[in-house]
Amino acid sequence: MILNKLLSKNTKLRIRTLLFYILYIISKFISNKHIDLKLIKLLIKFKNQKKNIIKKILDKNKDMPEFAIYNEILERIEIFGDDYKDSRIDFDKNHYDKMINLIKNLTIQFPKEPNLFDRLSRTYIAKGDKINAKKTYNHSLKLQREKLNYNHQPGLIVFISMPRSGTGFVSNAILNGMKLNDLRNEYKFSDAWFPEKAIFPFDAHLSSPYFLPMKNGFVSGHAPASFENLSFLDHLTDKTVVNFRDPRQSLISWVHYMKYLQYTGNYSAIFEYKIDDNYFMRSFEYQIDWQIDNFFLKTNINWIKNWLEVKNNNYFDGEILYLNYELLVENMNNYFSKILDFYNLDKSIFKMPKKPKFNKKSHLRKGDTNEWKQVLTKKQISKINNCIPESWFREYKWDKNV
Repeated sequence: MILNKLLSKNTKLRIRTLLFYILYIISKFISNKHIDLKLIKLLIKFKNQKKNIIKKILDKNKDMPEFAIYNEILERIEIFGDDYKDSRIDFDKNHYDKMINLIKNLTIQFPKEPNLFDRLSRTYIAKGDKINAKKTYNHSLKLQREKLNYNHQPGLIVFISMPRSGTGFVSNAILNGMKLNDLRNEYKFSDAWFPEKAIFPFDAHLSSPYFLPMKNGFVSGHAPASFENLSFLDHLTDKTVVNFRDPRQSLISWVHYMKYLQYTGNYSAIFEYKIDDNYFMRSFEYQIDWQIDNFFLKTNINWIKNWLEVKNNNYFDGEILYLNYELLVENMNNYFSKILDFYNLDKSIFKMPKKPKFNKKSHLRKGDTNEWKQVLTKKQISKINNCIPESWFREYKWDKNV
């Protein structure tokens, strides 16, 4: 790197030219795709001057998937000439149509090459076609995961969960049980002013003009199924786990969680989450009523409802595995087995967690599923039950009676 900065432009050109002739002569006597790949990467630096040799090498390796992307690069060299840059895709309309057709034909010939679909996606977005760009990008992620799984790697596991639904326990279990990289600071979810402004912002990796492969690791967040979050997730992963809990029990947990925030003096959280003036000075029953009538119950039900509607939403291209907290409590092995199967992972790579010990004055509480029967009044239960869609009681086996 330092030597490269010290060399003049002419010196770099001489070195590049010398290296080209050495490799070119070697390729005449030895047929080797690795030499051809090095040669073609070097020839691109010459832009328009060596395109005929690039064509010969590509023709020689026309059935090799490793060379497929260089057909797209050659076409851009043809279009831009000496103004070609490896990141440049600002074509006119006719050239956009030509480039899209070219890359589409390459994806037909090489349907398992994720970098071709990545390049097609970037060409779509530069043309202004967001729908096809997102769909094609997500397909590239699917192909990348297939390659990672083939090499016994997990790829990226994304866990989206409603607050107070076992998010922390499941996240730690997946991270530790699979020994994954924690990528939550890299792909950071912000739950400030939940839920309206809770979002995964588009990450820096989407600003890069180059193909960046999917990482092995773990990402989680309380992301609602907003247009912005669905757009980002389609550019992050091809598979998402969505987890939620019986709203009656998560309501109890939320009210206790607010007391925990008071206990620890969490200024920002108390300020951002919606509570009434003097909320903490009122009775526990009042706090539950307030959350039923004004914030958490409606927020929780809408969060679940919006995510369940995504499966019938033509906009979202990724696959979703829906799980709920009750299954985690009832059969922890089955819960985590579903996640492993969803990501095509062998169960041998996962170490099952121990059941957590809950502390009263902590972020973790009882982890119960039916505490609401003892805590809520009959009037509160009736009011909440009327807000929950009838089909949820049947599908998730949530008991409707006290």
